[in-house]
Amino acid sequence: MNLKKLTVTSCLLLGASALPAMAQDDTSALCGGSGADALWAGGTQDMSDISSAEDYLGLVGNIPAGGELTTLFTVSSPIMVRMEAAPTESGDTVIELQDANGMYILSDDDGGGFLSSRAEAQLDPGTYCLVATSYDGADLLAELRVSRMEHETLTSGSSGGYSAVCEPSTEATPFRPEGALDSVLAEGISSTNTISQTPFYRFTLDSTQSLSITAENPNADPVLSLYDDFGQLLAENDDFDGLNSRIDFIDGLQAGTYCIALESLSDEFAPVTVTVSEFSEQQYMQNLYNMADASPPLDGSYPVEALGTLDTRLRRDVRDGDNLTWFSFEVTESGLVLIEGIATAGSDPMLTLFDDLGRRIDQNDDIGGSYDSQIAARVNPGTYVLAVGRPGGYYGTPGMTRLAIQRFVTAQ
Repeated sequence: MNLKKLTVTSCLLLGASALPAMAQDDTSALCGGSGADALWAGGTQDMSDISSAEDYLGLVGNIPAGGELTTLFTVSSPIMVRMEAAPTESGDTVIELQDANGMYILSDDDGGGFLSSRAEAQLDPGTYCLVATSYDGADLLAELRVSRMEHETLTSGSSGGYSAVCEPSTEATPFRPEGALDSVLAEGISSTNTISQTPFYRFTLDSTQSLSITAENPNADPVLSLYDDFGQLLAENDDFDGLNSRIDFIDGLQAGTYCIALESLSDEFAPVTVTVSEFSEQQYMQNLYNMADASPPLDGSYPVEALGTLDTRLRRDVRDGDNLTWFSFEVTESGLVLIEGIATAGSDPMLTLFDDLGRRIDQNDDIGGSYDSQIAARVNPGTYVLAVGRPGGYYGTPGMTRLAIQRFVTAQ
């Protein structure tokens, strides 16, 4: 649902009296390509450090149909950061946070209340990309805001933020009554209950552990949050894998007591499986591949079908499933590639195109008011990687996508 290029029709610096001149730094390599043509939240890189900003930072800009609007900001010292997006008139925003290397950190759809987006996270020093898209792929004008917790909010939040807030006095079900989770993280430990029945779990760690927490059942559309023993929000996620949620603590969660808070954005009586397990780099990367947030390597460690050299036109029928289907193809001279995903038998495909270095070139979901998808991209000689399918899988009956890739060369 992201395009590498965007056109900003209205860009206003918020929280300041005027808009400084835009920085001329090359940001194209930031955030796996999402930084290309992105705007600094404070107008320039020097003015975009949210750790020291006197007020919130942000902008108003256009999210083109099927595209994205990205703002960059920096963190100079560890701090809790609030990130928000809201349509200025109509529409439904979705936000995603990436670090400078393009690694996914979090995403949110309606955490800001109604159709606005909002998420809070403790961030370490570095550069970050806040990427906003339109949920239905429609063109919309949106405001993006990055702030500290004491700054004014853009959105009201879901009941002032997600309602499932875990404070020290909140009653919570022990996730493992036998004791700390350290000894069972390698195999993982799960609990399945409805959110209406069990909205909170508590667990303890005896030592620092790199771990992952997931909440799964798309019928419930769970929101997953983690609080420390003082009631401080540490991380939050809505839709990581389709409508399922996931939080990763790659650098480790310190010894202590923690509270998992759950909220359902759909059916609160649907059973949700919550799992806490040892962080797996392999599983983490596979999830990124299956969400088209990153492209897999071409070394044979992940299934990618090589289509060979694209001379004129290739066609494939791709069966829809829970995982994206990946293809690679070669281009021998500069020109234009037209890729079409034709929806058949109830399919709703999405296409995502990367170059061989993993830079996302283009992405498209629905075009021309249909469920078909289409990418037209200028290409140079090289290898290209294409994802076909619905990130997070299909919740109805899977269908079939008719894939067509056609190459055009410049007239001589």
